[in-house]
Amino acid sequence: YLRVCRTAPSVQRSDINDLLIAPMQHQCHYKLLLENVLKRCSEPNHRSILSSAIKAFVVSLKELDSAIAAHKTSLELVDLRDSIYWPPVTQISLDAYVPQSLSDYTQLQTCPSVITSSDRYLRLQGTFKQLDSKGRPYMDIHLVLMNDLLLITEVKNHSNKKSYRYTLLQQPFDPNYISVHRPFDPLRPILVILPHSVLGQQLSIYSLLSTSQEERDKWITSLLAAGAKFI
Repeated sequence: YLRVCRTAPSVQRSDINDLLIAPMQHQCHYKLLLENVLKRCSEPNHRSILSSAIKAFVVSLKELDSAIAAHKTSLELVDLRDSIYWPPVTQISLDAYVPQSLSDYTQLQTCPSVITSSDRYLRLQGTFKQLDSKGRPYMDIHLVLMNDLLLITEVKNHSNKKSYRYTLLQQPFDPNYISVHRPFDPLRPILVILPHSVLGQQLSIYSLLSTSQEERDKWITSLLAAGAKFI
C-alpha cells in the first residue's frame, strides 16, 4: 500500500514521515496567509475576526512546538533507558548468598523505567576519562545528568541480545547530594564529583578528565543548577 501511495503524482515521492509533518507545516502557512489578508482588509469587523484568528494560530503554534519538544525528549529518554545496562544485585554483591527462592527476583533490575518518568528531562550528557590513583586516564565514563538524577556509567558494550552502550556503575545520585570540585591544573581540565549520602557520608569519588576547559565548566554549571554544591 505504501509503495502504491508513493507512486501517486500528488505525493511527489514523499516519504510517510514527510506527509505526517505536512499538516504542521501548513499551520505556519495559514498564519502568513491570514496576515497578508489582514494587510489588505479595511473592514473593521473583518479585521477583528482576522486578528482573532491570527492570535489563535500563534497559540496553536506554541502548543505544537511544546508538544514536538516533549515528544523529542520522550524519545531521547527511551533511547537512553534502552542503552544503559543496570547490573542485577547478584553482580554487585558477588559474594552474597542468594536463596533459591530469590534467584528469579534478583536477576533483573526494575528501576530503569524511572528514566522515562513524565516529570524527568535530560539536562546534559557526555563522556570523560576516569583517572586512576596516579592521575592516569584508564576508563571511559559517560555521565547522564537529568533534572533530578545523575547517572554515572562506564562505556561498555555487552554481547547479549540488547545493544547496551553503557553500564551503570552505582545507583543514580540526587544532584542535591553531590559535591563538585575543580582542581587547579593548567594543563588538564579535571572535574571531581563526590556523591554523599543524606547523612553526609562520602560514598565515592570520581576524578574525570574532560575534553576541554569549556566542556568541564559547562558541566560544573549544569551540576550546580541541578542542586550540586561547589567545594
